[in-house]
Amino acid sequence: MTQARLPVLSRLVERVFSGGASALFILGARLLQNANGFLLTAVVAHFYGLGAVGTLTLATVPTTLVAIFGTFGLHFRFAQIKASNAACNSLGLFSAAISLPVVLVVAVAFGFAFGHDAEEQFNLAVLAFSSPFFAQTSVTSALQVLQRREAQSIISPALNAIGLLVGALTPDFSSFCLSVLAFRLAGIVVPYALLPHDFTVIRQAAVHLRAGMRYLLSDVVLVLSENFILLLSSGILSRSELGILGICRQLLTASDTPGWANIQSLYPRLVAGSDQFFQSTTKSMLRLGTILGALVTIVAIPAGILVFKAPDLWIYAAILMASVPARYVVLTIETYLKAKGEIGFVTRLTALRALAALATVYTATALGGLLGHVMSLSAFFIVVAMIEFALVPRNGVARFSFSPRGGTQ
Repeated sequence: MTQARLPVLSRLVERVFSGGASALFILGARLLQNANGFLLTAVVAHFYGLGAVGTLTLATVPTTLVAIFGTFGLHFRFAQIKASNAACNSLGLFSAAISLPVVLVVAVAFGFAFGHDAEEQFNLAVLAFSSPFFAQTSVTSALQVLQRREAQSIISPALNAIGLLVGALTPDFSSFCLSVLAFRLAGIVVPYALLPHDFTVIRQAAVHLRAGMRYLLSDVVLVLSENFILLLSSGILSRSELGILGICRQLLTASDTPGWANIQSLYPRLVAGSDQFFQSTTKSMLRLGTILGALVTIVAIPAGILVFKAPDLWIYAAILMASVPARYVVLTIETYLKAKGEIGFVTRLTALRALAALATVYTATALGGLLGHVMSLSAFFIVVAMIEFALVPRNGVARFSFSPRGGTQ
């Protein structure tokens, strides 16, 4: 009886996670990383209050920017580079090495600019300097998928988790931040140490990095818009409200994580796949987004009461979670367009989306505070998903033509 159920279970997993076992490995790593983020927030909320969580939320601005720029687009580019696995591994390691000194300067500048006192400046700078960890996790995950080493994707978030546990034993928050930094740096070094390398590719590194950066234009526009909205909102919302918003953003990231894992594992197949494969992927992502949005809403109720001491957290979370299926559709569409070489189209599309979001969400925040912020953000993504879905092929009939010059080979 048990054996008879296994194929059914296997088909169910394949139906929800169309990326198969590789998606589940990556999902496990991303879920652990999300758990690390919640652990960090919970510790700070417990010892320092929601105001301190608001400060942590500000620290996500340089972190998210570096998480995008620091990849140099290589996680999109690797599947199209005609080079050995060892050469790709060395190219990824090179991107990490050249990004660290730049990030150090940015981290120190950000800390001085936004910290209220010397201690907060230091903590902001340390947290910002640990941000290449997130960029390189994306890069190494892409390498591990291409080389069928998905099980190794757990290493980086596991080291991050150890850093949080060790940091929890330190006497003050500054020491805690230093512990996080040390283990995140280890989370960059160790995965690369386990991969074979061919450093002769470094001679062509500039060419590959420039080509990869083209894939980031749309992401950079969106991330800049999201963080600019956050910085503007920080002037309207109190630190406690900003803290609740920061927790909601983490919940939104948690709900997005399975989608990111699934679409990352499917990216090589999207590059070579047909419109029909894209349609089946979109359907599975829509189902997955619906399930995750509901689950995270349920989790937000006890989390708000027991962990973050914010009983009304679930209200804001539920509003945001209503947009999760739409977010999954948008993620699938834009990844598919990138896979087909329509980088310029995606960049223009996301630039318009970023400008519209900036005007819509900021205005709603100014008029309605935190509630206005989350309601407008959720409604905005639902509308965007409907618009973007109208622009992509369906049932074999293209809504627009792919440009023959859109490719990046």
